Amino acid sequence: MSTLTESRAQVILSLYPAMDDGIEEFERLPSGLFNENASFVIRGQKYVLKKLPAQRNLERHAFVTHWQNHLARQGFPCPTFIPNKGGELVTAGEGDHWTVQTWAQGEPLPPATLQGPATMSIMVGVGATLGRLHALSAAALASGATSAAGRSTRVSLPELVSGCRASLERLSSGGRLRPSPVTLLGWKPFKSAADKEILDVLPDVKSACEELAGWDSSSMPGSSRPIPCHGDINWENLLFRGEELSAVLDFDNALEMDPAYEVAAAAAVICRHDPQKRQYFLAGYRENAELRVSEEDLQRLMLLKCLKSLLYQIELALHGGTGNEAMARDWRTYLGKGIRAYSRGV
Repeated sequence: MSTLTESRAQVILSLYPAMDDGIEEFERLPSGLFNENASFVIRGQKYVLKKLPAQRNLERHAFVTHWQNHLARQGFPCPTFIPNKGGELVTAGEGDHWTVQTWAQGEPLPPATLQGPATMSIMVGVGATLGRLHALSAAALASGATSAAGRSTRVSLPELVSGCRASLERLSSGGRLRPSPVTLLGWKPFKSAADKEILDVLPDVKSACEELAGWDSSSMPGSSRPIPCHGDINWENLLFRGEELSAVLDFDNALEMDPAYEVAAAAAVICRHDPQKRQYFLAGYRENAELRVSEEDLQRLMLLKCLKSLLYQIELALHGGTGNEAMARDWRTYLGKGIRAYSRGV
């Protein structure tokens, strides 16, 4: 990965109108596994420059940027993408693809806040914000303001379930001459704490896969027409001013999907496996959007989210990890607890 330096950023920003006067302030920001981010100030205005994940195609980047800008025009609390000199929201430069966004005001919510008296109002507020996002997305599709997603930017519930089965198969399949990754892990003479943790959770993973394999998600009562969804609602992507949610960030994982899955996935992540927090969150969601799935199917969707994410994290760990093993282990532990919380067979 090349480093996003100030001089490199200026070369990219020269492709934007009114951004070639020189950077007044520049700061690299915490970045994910595949991207790089930096904040910068030009003419007294603060922006974010972001390198886009190389494994995503341009159709998906275009889907994300245009949909997010539509939300911002409707008053939804999210950054706005700035067009380059050619009027495009995604810019090719320095061997990569980039976006420039407005700076979002707010701070991450301190975890301790969710143990205090403001818990209910915060969870209701987050749920209401997600409900508003889904209501705006449904209206945009109905009016034609947002076009239907291309094939690379949509996913169905059966595809999510089959993806979990495929991930487990990759981990478990092998032969005499080429043992499976799980077999090789079991053979290691000196296992790390992470190795032991992965081996311990695999029976729960297999049980959850079997449970979901017996669930016909395509005929789930209350299933809704797919709409554009954020795809990664978690506390790191939510900013607050005090106890009020002020911005939703990082739409990189946006896809067109059944909104019920996004509601369940968000609940599994932000509600800390706490039924009371989940009820507050769902009450807030229903202020702005309809949620017609049963509690039983909601549990299955939360199980699907935890299973999908944990399988990805296990595969990632067995192929070298992310470079932040402590954070990765905490996240795998959380997802394992989710599987046990939402599965009927564990």
